[in-house]
Amino acid sequence: VGGQKEVTVVTRDGREYTGTVYAANDPQIDLAVVKIEASGLETLPLGEMRNVKAGQFVLAVGSPFGLQSSVTIGHVSALNRPGQVFDPRTRGFRNYTGMIQTDAAINPGNSGGPLLNIDGEVIGVNSTINTLTGGSAGIGFAIPANTVKIVADELIATKKFDRGFLGIEFDQDLKPYQLKEMGIP
Repeated sequence: VGGQKEVTVVTRDGREYTGTVYAANDPQIDLAVVKIEASGLETLPLGEMRNVKAGQFVLAVGSPFGLQSSVTIGHVSALNRPGQVFDPRTRGFRNYTGMIQTDAAINPGNSGGPLLNIDGEVIGVNSTINTLTGGSAGIGFAIPANTVKIVADELIATKKFDRGFLGIEFDQDLKPYQLKEMGIP
């Protein structure tokens, strides 16, 4: 929905709705809320991030390359991944923090789809793939559910997302010996 003010939302049974897009105007938060006027729609529960562990099975749902309702399977490769990921849409780089790394294929078109645990809970929103080929021969990343909830709640309440700014960049976590040397508990 990037860059759109309105989109058409089509449900599995063919109903169409006009949706208003409220996007986080932040390149580090690749999220948006699409508001539609409807009732009786089912939702998926958000999973608890504290229960997500490396090695657990996941499903990535999306529409890669325009193929509707595609599901891939994989596992959580790692948690809390930072890094710079090439964005083929803008031909530039985006910096991410706290991402879920997965080997479930996240191809172009999977972005915005859910990353589900085996209980059907949303543990992340598929965001990007770090690839040299442009396809699934790379590492997929999803925005964690706890980040999604914070951003979505603010977008729903205020129709915008404001981020605090400190003017510093965190490069890495400090190791226990570094904390001890600096006298930091």
